Amino acid sequence: MVAVVVEVVVVVVVVVVVVVVVVRAVVVVVVVVVVIVVVVVVVVVVVVVVVVVT
Repeated sequence: MVAVVVEVVVVVVVVVVVVVVVVRAVVVVVVVVVVIVVVVVVVVVVVVVVVVVT
């Protein structure tokens, strides 16, 4: 009985760790994508402003 409980606890801990790692990875990817999009938008806006002004 104790072995079963220990096994269940180990499985739960492993699952939680994997979920946390995956969530962190997803958050990092989302942040990188958002930063890239913001940079692209800023560059496009600057180019448009320069083209319109000149």
